[in-house]
Amino acid sequence: METKQSPEARLEAIEKEEEELGRRRREALTRIRQAGVRFEELEERRAVLAPEAFSGDKKASAELEAVEDEHDRLVRSVSVARAALPEFERMLAEADKRSSEARADIHRARYQVHKSEAEALTPKLDELAEELHELIEKRHKLYRDAFEEMRFYDSPGANGAVLRLGDMPADFLKAKFGRWLS
Repeated sequence: METKQSPEARLEAIEKEEEELGRRRREALTRIRQAGVRFEELEERRAVLAPEAFSGDKKASAELEAVEDEHDRLVRSVSVARAALPEFERMLAEADKRSSEARADIHRARYQVHKSEAEALTPKLDELAEELHELIEKRHKLYRDAFEEMRFYDSPGANGAVLRLGDMPADFLKAKFGRWLS
């Protein structure tokens, strides 16, 4: 039975894979560059040894044969490295795509966690909103009753206060929750 990896563990594994592929790609490029330098050295040595070998110098012939063998090994090595480069590029592009998907999965999972936590607060917010509604209603009634009493000793002041009474809940809510109200 296959165990499903967490998005974080999957991303970590992909990043390790990308690192290894990048290392192998750089290694192939290095091998190609180094072979180019060595090819020049071998060609120079071949130019020196060829006339001597052609003249029958056995030591030069043996060394020329060794130079030719090394040249052939380098050609095969470079050929393999050059053939591997496009595959490394393809595999790196594929790994990059998978790492992008894993990052998106991580953010999706975090989104779900945050969203669930936010939604879990809704019942408490509803409860507090109902309680706040009741308190505002109670306060509004108490102010209205107070201003009615005020009419008996300051009728003009009570009239002005009653006119402002309608704005009091909105002013309170804007002062406390203005940043969430449009």
